[in-house]
This record gives sequence, structure tokens and C-alpha cells, in this order.
Amino acid sequence: MISPLVVAEIQRLLVGKKHSHRVIGEMLGVSRNTVGAVALGRHRNIGVDPNGDAEGEPIGPPKRCPTCGGMVYMPCRLCRLRNENEANPRPPQREHDERNAAASAELNLRPDHQVRYQKVRVRRQRMLAAGYV
Repeated sequence: MISPLVVAEIQRLLVGKKHSHRVIGEMLGVSRNTVGAVALGRHRNIGVDPNGDAEGEPIGPPKRCPTCGGMVYMPCRLCRLRNENEANPRPPQREHDERNAAASAELNLRPDHQVRYQKVRVRRQRMLAAGYV
């Protein structure tokens, strides 16, 4: 994917009609097919504001986020989501009742599958009690 700034420059050069697609591609370091796609309106970056859009789409190469330290396209979406989650926490969820798991899920198991289900459930309860999970 090429930068929206490059797309905007291609569009600017195409309006002048002084250069061929090949020359524009060589000037900007893209293929002539990309220039042609921009000229025909088939390139996916068409209509993107080169200075960034309202939704905060990333522009430019990835950079190191000063908050989380990850290599991301700025602005860092992970940090933004973490801030939103801190500001608007989810309501606490109901605890799952292990005793009535089969009944609440309304499982209709064959007898041999029911035996296997009970064994797995007992093993899981033991693991939970021992602190393995």
C-alpha cells in the first residue's frame, strides 16, 4: 500500500497532463500500473485526505509508540482502545455455574458422550481446585 501523500502527488501530476504514467511512476517510485489505477479511480487510497482522515487512519511508516513501546502505525490504536476501556469499563459478568453447565446449555448427549462429559467436568473441577487453571 502506498502512502496517501503519494496518491495525492500522483493525482496532482495527472491533472497537469505533462508526464506519462511511466515518468510519474519513476518520479515517485511506484509502478506505472499504480499510476494508471490512481488515474482510473481504482486505487484503494482514492479519496483519502493526505493529512489524515477523521477516523485516525494511520499514515506513514510504523513508529515506536511512546506509551506501549510497540512498533505501530501512529496513532497507536492499542493505546487508544486501552484508554477507552479504562474510561468506560464493562459491567461485571455473571459467574458461570459449573454445577448446572450441562443443564443451562440444554445438552442432549448420548449416554456414552454424557459419561465422557462428566469425566472431563470432574477433571476440570479438580484442576481448578488445585490452582492449575
